[in-house]
Amino acid sequence: MITSSLIVTSFLGVGALGCWGLEIIETNTNSTLVGQTYWQAKKNICLGAMVVGFSAFLASGMLGAILSDGE
Repeated sequence: MITSSLIVTSFLGVGALGCWGLEIIETNTNSTLVGQTYWQAKKNICLGAMVVGFSAFLASGMLGAILSDGE
């Protein structure tokens, strides 16, 4: 669980950085084909999922520490 949550968080971080870069490129080129809100929404989704993945990592680490402390 710990490893998978870290891997998912890392991939979502890369996705958020990619969307952030595309948002900057789109702003600089003044493209009207794709709305600027599209990349902002995708970036926010990735960042929100990163928070969920990181909290799952912290929760599984805390649960593991609590369970191993009782033995």
